[in-house]
Amino acid sequence: MRNLAVGMDAGVGAAGAMDANLRLIDPFQSIFQDALDGARQGSVRARRLHLPPFEEPPQIRQVEPQSHGAIMGGPAVFPRRRARLIVRAMDAPVAPVLVVTEIFRSLQGESTFTGLPCTFVRLTGCGLRCVWCDSAYAFHGGLERTLKDVLEEVERLGTPLVELTGGEPLEQEGVYPLASALCDRGYTVLLETGGHVPVDRVDARVVKILDVKCPGSGMESRNDLENLKLLGPRDEIKFVVKDRRDFDWAIALVVAHHLDAKNTVLISPVLEGGSSPIAAEVAEWVRDSKRKLRLNLQVHKMLWGDVPGR
Repeated sequence: MRNLAVGMDAGVGAAGAMDANLRLIDPFQSIFQDALDGARQGSVRARRLHLPPFEEPPQIRQVEPQSHGAIMGGPAVFPRRRARLIVRAMDAPVAPVLVVTEIFRSLQGESTFTGLPCTFVRLTGCGLRCVWCDSAYAFHGGLERTLKDVLEEVERLGTPLVELTGGEPLEQEGVYPLASALCDRGYTVLLETGGHVPVDRVDARVVKILDVKCPGSGMESRNDLENLKLLGPRDEIKFVVKDRRDFDWAIALVVAHHLDAKNTVLISPVLEGGSSPIAAEVAEWVRDSKRKLRLNLQVHKMLWGDVPGR
């Protein structure tokens, strides 16, 4: 068009010149017109296009998983039902496993349950090293046992009272479902803990016996005294004392936290083998303390000595 205008402005009137310019313009006009007509026709076709509703190809629901060779040659299609089964298997919880030193039936030798037949589940491992520890054989070793296996062994031994002890039972993750499972089955469950692991995750139905470490144990610095706030009225607090210094330290803690107003407080003299050189003195200290304390003697040691499994 620009060429045409230039030609007209220049006064070109000869027919040959005009024909030449028109021949130059005609190809561009033709291309433009064809594109315009094609766009119009395409828009009309698009407006008239009717797509069928989407249908999942039936072969997707019917095809079984293909072989390895088929997969290598192209994508395999898995049925939805099987995919759901795979997800469920991956989400299934792992059964708890416990490392157990021993499970045995005896008499409860300590606490307010003294004298009652009791099944003991002694778990392996402890992060403490008390000077007077009487179960150091449970520091290492042990056998891996499933929760189901432990529950069946407890049922076989047949006592309504069960104690979870160690070692330090709360250092094993499996002790929490074990304690709850025992309570669910109607057992009275005691748990003896060294006091350095928080007790907030223990089933509220369990009677916790918190062993607070006196200076003579060498583990005083490991006490987590926040545990004292987590105890319920049925729970008990134990102090193992080896001399007057330990006893006075225990009394000071009892007074500072009003422990004997809320819980049973057990004072246990250190035993060596089946006897204690300070038991008589500790008994007198408890008697004269004017506090609500309970002398706690390890009756099982007095009967059978310091023997595993008794």
